[in-house]
Amino acid sequence: MPRRALARVTRQAAYVLLYDPSPALWELTNGTWQRISLPESLGPDRPLDLEVMADQLVIALLHPADGSLRFARRAGNQWSLSKPVQIDSAATTRRVRLPAWSATSSPPALSRWGDQLALAWKQQDQVYFALVDTDARVGDVGPLPFGRPQESEQATRMAEIYLLSVLGLILVLLFSPGQTTRQAMVFSLPPQLMPARLSKRALAFLIDAAPFWLISIHYATSGISQSELEADIQQWAFAKPYPAWAVYANLTFMTSYTLYCIISELLVKTTLGKRVMRLRVVGEGGGPPTPRDVLLRNVFRIPEMASLFIVPLLFMLVTRYRQRLGDKAAWTALIDVSASLPVNPPDQASQGPKPGQGDGPE
Repeated sequence: MPRRALARVTRQAAYVLLYDPSPALWELTNGTWQRISLPESLGPDRPLDLEVMADQLVIALLHPADGSLRFARRAGNQWSLSKPVQIDSAATTRRVRLPAWSATSSPPALSRWGDQLALAWKQQDQVYFALVDTDARVGDVGPLPFGRPQESEQATRMAEIYLLSVLGLILVLLFSPGQTTRQAMVFSLPPQLMPARLSKRALAFLIDAAPFWLISIHYATSGISQSELEADIQQWAFAKPYPAWAVYANLTFMTSYTLYCIISELLVKTTLGKRVMRLRVVGEGGGPPTPRDVLLRNVFRIPEMASLFIVPLLFMLVTRYRQRLGDKAAWTALIDVSASLPVNPPDQASQGPKPGQGDGPE
């Protein structure tokens, strides 16, 4: 069986470490090869890397029994063996436990980095990076941004399919029976009904959406360490592909929040946040919206939220009744009950209100 080898060249000498079946270290100086004795304490350890650092010859060794990593250092003619690599709690606040590496699974990769060794390894489908000194102390440990590319790409494709399905549902609702008769009409509200202010709409949204967002984040990040989250946020805050947990959190939030709004508005014409802020959804002329209107205005929330709320904000700033895009499509509006006056029923508008029969917003 041919031998495998590690080699390192400096200005003064070249070193070659041959191993398999047994290790042998050779040094080339002034054109002459000389064999260097290895310490007997190496035993069955597998050499992973050979470096020359600070006038020391350093061999990284993987112990096959417990999967630990340590260093054999030669200064002058003397060898010393370090303790196994471990996290120095005084030098780092990131609590990433180093795994027990295996020679047959995923042993770490090492390379010189100044006066330290750069250490990289794969753990739970994530690639980690750390700097290690020759005393086997690890300074800072953190995941690399390209640790889960396949998972992120799959999540992104799922999000694309999800949004396309939502757009398909919106088209079906837009062209459902009853929509054609509205194309020649202009949406209007009685003058005594006051559209909701943007500040009230924003507060109502926060009251309704906050629980769903917190639950979605907790669910999506339940199996991810704090260090992985920190690295993902730093690397993907304004770049793509987004980490899979962020994609799943957004999809869960948009779906659960939209379903909540649909069910609440179908049953009571409002949501908890709207009720707290004294807001209510109305249809054309201030009447109650139809089930199709409620469904359409809320399904439109998903592409609006996917646009980071830019589209709904622009529509509310330029439309007469401060309507979102979903409101414009569904012929609905959000009114401020506390600032509005009672509205007469449509069939009694010409006769005037009777005593005790004023029908104001809920």
